[in-house]
Amino acid sequence: MRNRKCVFCNFVTNEKQIYCRHVVTEHNDQVPEDVEVPLEYAYSLMVNKPMGRLCTECHSNNVPFNTATLKYARFCSDKCKQKYVETVKGRMKDKYGKEHLLDDPEYQEKMINAHPNARDYVWDDTHTFRIIGTYEEDFMNKLKSLNWDPDDILAPSPHIIRYNWKDGSEHFYIPDFELPSIGLIVEIKQGNFNSSYMEHNREIEALKDAAARNLCQETNLHYIKILDKDYTEFMHDYVKSDTNRPE
Repeated sequence: MRNRKCVFCNFVTNEKQIYCRHVVTEHNDQVPEDVEVPLEYAYSLMVNKPMGRLCTECHSNNVPFNTATLKYARFCSDKCKQKYVETVKGRMKDKYGKEHLLDDPEYQEKMINAHPNARDYVWDDTHTFRIIGTYEEDFMNKLKSLNWDPDDILAPSPHIIRYNWKDGSEHFYIPDFELPSIGLIVEIKQGNFNSSYMEHNREIEALKDAAARNLCQETNLHYIKILDKDYTEFMHDYVKSDTNRPE
């Protein structure tokens, strides 16, 4: 983010986490007594907007503030989260004029469960995610280390990415994750294959990436592919950024 000057002193930083934590630690006496989440108050000062946001689905209930991302959640309840998923599915059906099996959540679940590397990731007593492989597990561990809100994780993403191969045939894939509070679709990949394998798949991956970015332009989302557990871009552009997009 651009440089921000503390509203209470001359401290300047270009990182939102540092800014907000400076306010709550160095100027704790300035945080109103009725504020339950001091970081939310600091964030409101940083963006110069009042505290509080409404659910993007029902537009009637307040949503919690995510102290990991310093952003507000999008949904106030599981009901509204499911409504979002159903809206995405309906939008896909309207656009393509048909409903593909991949658009069926039950079919998606069967596909994931049938994968030989599928496993349950137990976040806590009330949140369990079905993931595939150690790379997705590592990403979940990363989110957990950031104190991410598990209600702000969709695994897999409800979006279906459609792309055409050079022979004109249509193909599909489901991104691994979606983080609604920062509007981010996440694809996890292992990149250190042998050169012949990478050459064979480079064109396919380029088509998939282009299709994902086109979808994001249409839906006002963002897309990132994380290779080999390298979270540098994710942290810089989407966690530490105040705009949740590359600067």
